[in-house]
Amino acid sequence: LGDLLHGRDGLTPALDDAVRRWRLSHQATQIDWLPGNHDARLQRVAAQWHMRLLPSLAPLAPGLSACHEPPPAPLRQFLLCGHLHPALTLRVAADRVRVPCFVARRGSLLLPAFGSWTGGAELSSAQLDEPGTRIALAAGDRLVWLRATDVDPRAGGRN
Repeated sequence: LGDLLHGRDGLTPALDDAVRRWRLSHQATQIDWLPGNHDARLQRVAAQWHMRLLPSLAPLAPGLSACHEPPPAPLRQFLLCGHLHPALTLRVAADRVRVPCFVARRGSLLLPAFGSWTGGAELSSAQLDEPGTRIALAAGDRLVWLRATDVDPRAGGRN
């Protein structure tokens, strides 16, 4: 869903070589790529990496589409969205840890950043106050679902 390589230093000659070699041994694997706002450098290697570029609003199945940046108003289909890279800071006493999270809300699911080159945007009070908002923390190989009311943004995260 875009921002495959967020950082300026992410597209190295070593990475380019590794992906090209991997693609040679996986030619039958189709890779669809929906570019994000940080992917300008990647567009020049997409053809060499044998990646099919998708439109900014890519239909996946009836009633389901993917996009990089969530639209300001819900659409008629359910959207899987990137771009915002939601995260929460969990605090217990003096300890705290920043955790990527999924945000489910009416009509969309915002996905967290999965790579080390991409940051995360702390969820705001307004985002947490949207009716029907649910949050899932990525905890190893599991998701831990919270309700927005479980999160106190004034405390800077989950209590």
